[in-house]
Amino acid sequence: MNLHTWHKESKKEWDVFAPMWVKNSQEMWETGSRKNIIPFFSEYVPSGVKVADIGCGDGVGSLKLAEAGFEVTGVDLSNVMIEFAKGKTAQQPELSFLQGDFYNLPFKDEEMDAAMVINSLEYTGEPLTVM
Repeated sequence: MNLHTWHKESKKEWDVFAPMWVKNSQEMWETGSRKNIIPFFSEYVPSGVKVADIGCGDGVGSLKLAEAGFEVTGVDLSNVMIEFAKGKTAQQPELSFLQGDFYNLPFKDEEMDAAMVINSLEYTGEPLTVM
């Protein structure tokens, strides 16, 4: 499978899977497998900085980052996920969401101070390239 096919298939799969993901996302971030991510992140990254949440999914992690005092831009390959994220966080001025991917991030060099990348690298065709 070439890179273009991998990229296209990942986007398609996440667009289809998004509604199912949304059903479990909140619980994962609050009491499940992701509950310690934001406290850990906050321990090492100063609040107030600009954070790219790459592979933001439905925006729950981005929202939790914003609530912890970060200025967050979530990026996801899936347009469907981005729409879910925007719907959940419409009243949060410190949050924004963009459709995009690792291969062509919508940021200028050094525009962001930090990045959070959860459950994303495995959906790229060339993880070392995007790192």
